[in-house]
Amino acid sequence: MKNLLCLLIVGLAISTNLNSQVELGLATSMNISNVQVKGVAEGFNPKRNFIKTFRPALVVNIPLDDHLSIATGIATEDRGFDVFIGQEINFLGLSFPIGATAKTRVSYIEVPLNFKIDFSTNNNLRPWISAGANLGYAYQGDITTQVNLILNINVNRTDINLDADNIGRWDIAPNIVAGLDIPYNRGFFTFSVGYEHSAQNFIKDAIIGIETRHYGFTPAFGYTYAFGKVSKA
Repeated sequence: MKNLLCLLIVGLAISTNLNSQVELGLATSMNISNVQVKGVAEGFNPKRNFIKTFRPALVVNIPLDDHLSIATGIATEDRGFDVFIGQEINFLGLSFPIGATAKTRVSYIEVPLNFKIDFSTNNNLRPWISAGANLGYAYQGDITTQVNLILNINVNRTDINLDADNIGRWDIAPNIVAGLDIPYNRGFFTFSVGYEHSAQNFIKDAIIGIETRHYGFTPAFGYTYAFGKVSKA
């Protein structure tokens, strides 16, 4: 991972010297994600609700011409799923879960490598679309056990051994993102929404056949500073 970050920094430095239109920005987004699971008994399948986590990012756009650029940067996000064991009871028209929930959360560093296409408009707005893949590395993870008795009570937290043979720390997630840039002074306010789906399994156990793959949506907002002309429209 350190080598990948070094290559990103060196590439940014070279591109900045060669082309004064490099765009650098910060974005904040919500990672809304879940997992696909195969090979687990029905009673132990992850709950079908999506989890929501904060995803800060450094955004770098390196132009190749007036409309095509390489979109990269670095971000951090949490992924995971919840497994509920027990049942729900109805009382006074309300549903209460009685049992226990295991909450799995894994923190990733991601480096997107996308090709981005900007579209011209008459009002100086800049709609765009990008596609490629996010390269991810899991750097920490844990499982929190929660007892559900009307109130949710955390009773245990265990670190995940990310070096285990059945854990895949590295991840490749093909993605597609659509967004809109709104020029402001020397930069842009950017709104976007993306979707990614991992090509790698986080958990893969060949003996009992368990496989899990991450997928999710990422609505984002940020500001990007342009080192050069502001509009490509």
